[in-house]
Amino acid sequence: MNQFDVFQLDHLKVIVLQHPFAETTTVVVAPLLTKSQVRKPIGGLLPEVVIDGEPLFVDIPALAGIKRSLLRRCVGNLDSERLAIMSALDLLFSGF
Repeated sequence: MNQFDVFQLDHLKVIVLQHPFAETTTVVVAPLLTKSQVRKPIGGLLPEVVIDGEPLFVDIPALAGIKRSLLRRCVGNLDSERLAIMSALDLLFSGF
């Protein structure tokens, strides 16, 4: 499992935010939302990404820790969007 891997859960996709050096039983992830699921875009906190041609939004404010064992089906990786995702995390935790 790598940072920025995308996994399909039963009803949604999530992106792994934590670095793989931390072999913990839980993993920090954020849900990926469709445009229709985004009520009000929060400037800079919901970076837009594309998985298999589908535009999605990384819901950084909804990040959570889940059991590593739930992440079984990797469907992509968003390392190419590292800058936007890390900028959103910096904005959430540092305000800039």
